[in-house]
Amino acid sequence: MNYDTPELSEEAQQRLATIVTQVQHNNYHEEEEQVLSSVLLHHETYFTKQSCMDSNYTGQMWVDEVLNGHDDRCMNCFRMPKNIFHSLLHDLQTNYGLKHGKVSAMEKLALSLYILGNRESNSNAAERFQRSGETVS
Repeated sequence: MNYDTPELSEEAQQRLATIVTQVQHNNYHEEEEQVLSSVLLHHETYFTKQSCMDSNYTGQMWVDEVLNGHDDRCMNCFRMPKNIFHSLLHDLQTNYGLKHGKVSAMEKLALSLYILGNRESNSNAAERFQRSGETVS
């Protein structure tokens, strides 16, 4: 097994590997068992996470739906007509360096306009766009 964890020092990783080996061979002391239990609890709490953004309907899909739907939807969601949205997107990409990354440039713009135009909270925007709060911020 590999116990390399970037958050642990090399010494701590070696100690963890030793404890796990001893536990596997039933050759451990009560103190070591408590340490292992604490380490495992810490790992489950902070490293084994299930994303709550588990919808198959992504933010990009929603943006595409809005931009390909009725004109009023774009006005309601982004507070501007579709042609202005596309023009602004082009301008931001061409003149101001807006680029695609983990999130497309179009979704970045839509997310910003959605938050600003609707005074949405970070958590509501994260849910709508199926992104983490960190990504939305």
